[in-house]
Amino acid sequence: MLKNLASKVHKIIGLGSGLVVFIVCITGSIYTFKKEVNDSMPYVSVKAINKQKLELSALVTKFKAYSDAPIIRIYDFQSAKKSVRIMSSKQGEKHLTYLNPYTGEILKDYKDKSSFWGIILGLHRHLLLPNPIGKQIIGYCVILFSISLLTGLILWFPKKISMLKDKPFRNVKLSLRGKAQTFRLHSNLGLYLIIPLLISCTTGLVWTFPKYEKFIYSLIDPGYKKEIKNIHLVEGNFQEISLNKIKTHLDTLNSDNIGLNIFFIPQKSDSPIRVISCIDDDRFGFAHNYYAHPVTGEILDTISDTKRSAAQKLKSLNYDIHTGSLGGILGKIFVFALSLLGASLPLSGYLLFLKKQLKKIQFQQLQSNKRNCKYF
Repeated sequence: MLKNLASKVHKIIGLGSGLVVFIVCITGSIYTFKKEVNDSMPYVSVKAINKQKLELSALVTKFKAYSDAPIIRIYDFQSAKKSVRIMSSKQGEKHLTYLNPYTGEILKDYKDKSSFWGIILGLHRHLLLPNPIGKQIIGYCVILFSISLLTGLILWFPKKISMLKDKPFRNVKLSLRGKAQTFRLHSNLGLYLIIPLLISCTTGLVWTFPKYEKFIYSLIDPGYKKEIKNIHLVEGNFQEISLNKIKTHLDTLNSDNIGLNIFFIPQKSDSPIRVISCIDDDRFGFAHNYYAHPVTGEILDTISDTKRSAAQKLKSLNYDIHTGSLGGILGKIFVFALSLLGASLPLSGYLLFLKKQLKKIQFQQLQSNKRNCKYF
């Protein structure tokens, strides 16, 4: 009875969410190597010349001469060969501008949303639909996909526990063809990938549903709270010169494994500058957070990674786990393969359903022909 129920749920969920799951998996596999593709672009790297980089305030001045869009983030790499990135926003459109840190020359400027990676990420996170509709469609389909993985496990589970040890190997038969081979591939891939796929679903859903995020991390730390600092200043309109002092201070604090400082420029007069010091632009775990005065550059508060709770540390690693960057290039290759194989599950499921429906139609036609023959 349980298997009959699981079979019906598995089929309904698969047919209803399969297309969305396929899109999420394919776009996820492509996005995995965003950094590696981006780093090969000529505007991302610069020739290191025998002089010091310009101060951040000077680079901001160069940018303001080029654009009047308000700056929201500055990506300052420690590497001598990386360009500085400035993210700005005007009328809801985010732009990414790459500058030569030695000369201030504008190397590249584009709309983030309409770029190749912006479209891929938009499909992956909200199907390019308006939020929160698109985001919730993705979220609920991922939940349904998680349920389909569990119901698939129920369907695969042998009748006798004694058969459990041999069943995974007994199911692998390369000599099979057609529907039998499709079924074996569908069931085996679902079985072997169930744990990493559920981890991928969990890390993705954390960004979609705040209550889900709180529930997951509360399992590790019952007192878990999202890391938010509410620092309100009496006065403090942002001054570019403050960036130089913050950068000098961070250079004396950060260790060798810090490769990037991301400056979040305050959009309100009573808000501080927030800085995330992380390993790279695809490694946000083990990062440190700093809050600084937007006028003087004085560090007001620090949240070191060593002072975080276990749940907060895991939260900071969420992106690294989801994209595989935590494991370096091998981790990314694994997530890339996992995403492609995950995309094959709804495809093979649809194929099995269509073949079954075709077989039913053929059987009905055969029965109809037999009945018609009786009259001749």
